[in-house]
Amino acid sequence: MKALKSKLMRAAVLVALLIAGQFGGAGIAGTQEPTPDQQSAIRSNCRSDFMANCSGVPRGGKEALQCLKDNVAKLSSGCQ
Repeated sequence: MKALKSKLMRAAVLVALLIAGQFGGAGIAGTQEPTPDQQSAIRSNCRSDFMANCSGVPRGGKEALQCLKDNVAKLSSGCQ
């Protein structure tokens, strides 16, 4: 139960950060580099989704984050 709660919290943090990035100042200047928290959440929850949808994109940077945002409808619930 504790592990599930931890995963849900990480997913919630990722979603909140993605939404903040979309509607905050990042929308004006383009996608920014992912924060360390975002990178950690993505590594924990999105490895297979990234490989399936963004395998040609360099890992860990703003291009990777943008690719996941662009493919959010295709991502597993844990990654979304």
